[in-house]
Formats: sequence, structure tokens, C-alpha cells
Amino acid sequence: MSRMLASTIAIAAIVTTTSMLGLFSDWAYAAETQNWRLQAQGQDVGNLLAVVVLLAGGFLTARGSTRGLLLWAGSLLYLIYAFAIYAVALHFGALFLPYLAVLGLSSFSLAFGIRGRRHDVHLAGRSRTGGSWVLIGIGTVFGLLWLSSIIPSLVSDEAPAELAAAGLVANPVHVLDLALVLPAMILTGMAARRGRPDGLLWLLPWLGFS
Repeated sequence: MSRMLASTIAIAAIVTTTSMLGLFSDWAYAAETQNWRLQAQGQDVGNLLAVVVLLAGGFLTARGSTRGLLLWAGSLLYLIYAFAIYAVALHFGALFLPYLAVLGLSSFSLAFGIRGRRHDVHLAGRSRTGGSWVLIGIGTVFGLLWLSSIIPSLVSDEAPAELAAAGLVANPVHVLDLALVLPAMILTGMAARRGRPDGLLWLLPWLGFS
């Protein structure tokens, strides 16, 4: 079994375990507010769907499929994002190390699994153009949406109401999206429109993440 496939199976096993515990145990989110617990459980459902995509993409990649590789990469982007939030925005507890394990394994698997593959991806002009504009649109719309909540709160010198409801000092979704994810989507979309290999490589994974 290849290292890529072994890491994929390990990630899938840990994600499935933590997500099932989050959904069906009383203790996993016992320290969270009801609002944040419900959001975490919604994420758990998404994680289980991501596991299906991850495994499908991993086995297709092992058979030499470039489309499988891009599917696999998109599911890893999703899991990196989700488990970064779990690791820093949930109270410390028994699942902390499993959260870190998924975050680390997913990050290194993606970094080593997709390197050197940018010249393997070829997209038809219409698919490339349509996908690029979708990605740019998603990045722009969500950026404006988050800023429409943040800027009025800064002007009024009052924390956004959703922070109190979730029991947070800052919204990790805003942090990750505005600092990393949304700029990456927009830059990828722009690069793909110009036919640049890096843009074409990351276009479908970011769309899959979305």
C-alpha cells in the first residue's frame, strides 16, 4: 500500500471517529455553548461526507487518476480547514490530539501528494473560464459578507453578537477565510483564467472545498 493511500485511510479513520463522537456522545462538546455545539455538529456531518470523497479520491489516485487526485486534494483542504477550527476554537479535551493528528496528516499529505503535479492538469477553455469565475465570485461574496459584519462592529466598538452566542473571543471562520482561504480562491481563479499551471492545479480542489 502506498504511503499516500495509508495516510488517507488513517485520516478517514480518525475523522470518522471524532465526528461520530461529536454527533452521538454527550461529552465531546459538553463545555461549548449550545450555539457552538450545534455548529460543530453540523461540521461533523460535513466531515463524514468529506471522508467519502477523500477515500474515493484516494483510491482513484492510487490507480493513476488525475481527477481522483484533485478530488482527494479538495477533501483534504476541507478537512484542514475544519480541524484547524476544532483545534483552536473548542475547549481542551480528550479529542484535542486527534484533532491535531488530522490537521497535521492532512496538511502533509496534501503538500507531498500534489507537489510536482501542476503540469498534469488540463482543462477545456469553457470549464476553466466558468470554474475560475465561480471561484472568484465565491471569494468576493463571502469576503464582503464577513466584512459587513466585522466593520460595523469595529466602528461601534462592540463585538459581533455571534461571538457571545458561540462563546468565542474571535470567529475562527472569519480569521481563516479573510486571511487565507478567500484570497487563495480569488488568486487561484485569476491564475486559472490565464491558464497558469498552478491555477489549473488548484482550481478543482478549491471548488471541491467550496
